Amino acid sequence: FTDPALKHVGEPSPGKVQDLNGYDIIFTNNPVPDATPAQIPHQIETYDKTTGAIVMWVRVSSMSATQNTIYMYYGNSSVTASQENLPANVWSNGFQGVWHLKETAGGAGAIKDSTVNVNNATDFNTPTFGAAGQANGSIGLDGASQYLEVPYHTSLNLLGATLTISGWIYPTTGATWASVVDKPFTPTHDPPYFDRGVIRSENNKLDLYVGCA
Repeated sequence: FTDPALKHVGEPSPGKVQDLNGYDIIFTNNPVPDATPAQIPHQIETYDKTTGAIVMWVRVSSMSATQNTIYMYYGNSSVTASQENLPANVWSNGFQGVWHLKETAGGAGAIKDSTVNVNNATDFNTPTFGAAGQANGSIGLDGASQYLEVPYHTSLNLLGATLTISGWIYPTTGATWASVVDKPFTPTHDPPYFDRGVIRSENNKLDLYVGCA
């Protein structure tokens, strides 16, 4: 989302945002401006002070036919610290891992998990950081040797649980029957090997598997 009003006040053709990091941008369910609006938890992924472009995640607990509007406030010069409600309030209620893949460089634990579980991932074999993506970039993998790995953690022991796996992928090359995401039964990949995951199968289909060798 881009709006010139969200540019920093110090930029040419200035906007109205006071903090260089966009910390005074908040979201509420209160249509009446006041000193203490009912703030909705949010996460700033990026803020561009020169263009007014933002990528932010806002947690809305419910929407209905009569309550379907949230409000953005900005321009409070007294705000100098982040007003984000991270990580427990934004990615709560069962999120075990949230990876935005916005990083521009890799390394051990460099791909950050936004949940309280801190399931940070490490890249292998030099993938492409900053690739074009649906939301603020992505990480490009070659479909052969490049991958991201999250260390074994009890928060990801989901055998027998109801779960959702979601993400944006854009296959361009690579062999079929390639894993998009998988979770082994054990840290050492012992039989039956995979707890559950998503693979790219024949004819570029995506298949979900549960408990298979």
